[in-house]
Amino acid sequence: MTTQAYPQYANNVPGLSIAGRKTWAPGKTLEQFFNTRLGIKPRRYQEMTEMLCESATEVAGQVIDASRNEPQWRNVAKHMVHAWNEGMSAMQDPVRATHFVGLDAAIKAAGFSEPDSADSKRTVIGRSDLLGRR
Repeated sequence: MTTQAYPQYANNVPGLSIAGRKTWAPGKTLEQFFNTRLGIKPRRYQEMTEMLCESATEVAGQVIDASRNEPQWRNVAKHMVHAWNEGMSAMQDPVRATHFVGLDAAIKAAGFSEPDSADSKRTVIGRSDLLGRR
């Protein structure tokens, strides 16, 4: 689920904390989490991230195609593809991932501009306005 594709949710932190941090760009912490908590070795982690990036690249092409067929969805598609590109870049180890391309060329070919700024307020999910104050 790419909540960052929707401006009203783009400032929300992820639900899953890794090493006590809730961030969209965990860097090396994610690989360390996979290794220490899940027993996944660095080499296997790299293979998994490469497969994930290949899948995201393939699906991004489909998202871009769908945005051409459904113009009302173009803005969400633009933000989604930008978020995936950012996420894939954050997951890559520059030493080991020498062939990583990303989605820059696809974004440019689609004619997508830079992502819009997120809404300044944070939307909290799961808290009803009908409940009394704490």
